[in-house]
Amino acid sequence: MAWQKYPVPCACGVVHEVSAGDAGSSFACACGKAVEVPSLVKLKASVGQSTVSADFELDQMIGSNALPVESTCGVCGVETPHARSVLVVCERAQEKKEGRPLQAVALGCFFGLLLGWILYRMSNPNRPGRAVGRDVAYRLPVRLCEGCAAGRWTVKLTRTVLDRTPLYARLLDKYPDAQIGTPE
Repeated sequence: MAWQKYPVPCACGVVHEVSAGDAGSSFACACGKAVEVPSLVKLKASVGQSTVSADFELDQMIGSNALPVESTCGVCGVETPHARSVLVVCERAQEKKEGRPLQAVALGCFFGLLLGWILYRMSNPNRPGRAVGRDVAYRLPVRLCEGCAAGRWTVKLTRTVLDRTPLYARLLDKYPDAQIGTPE
């Protein structure tokens, strides 16, 4: 993915291209005037980009039953009322075990090997840990005509179809390691 550049004009008329990382900063133009770089929200708005995250926007659209937005098949482009859903798992919460083996070993040196072994077993039983992160998964509806829906599907083809919807493409840019299913 190429880094997005945003145009920022100087009072002298020269237009400079800046990156998102430059938001809120300033620099000197060749004419000597200071050029103030707007906030990231204003930079994105200046080129017509959405200023909210793709997953927030998807949550809102799913809640209002506003998907799918396209009316044509994502493969061949013909008008179709038919849609299939694709499961996209962006991230999963992970379980982090809560054990204290180093503390148990230190106490074991002090109180003896047997007591240390007992404390170690007590501090690391097979109990669930705490959840780290969150589950982010969507069933994304895509338009598919009956002929294309019946074809042979691969994850690569599914990704291509998802990328044709700008909102879905933004989601997959945010989660490049997302697991993508095939249309159901």
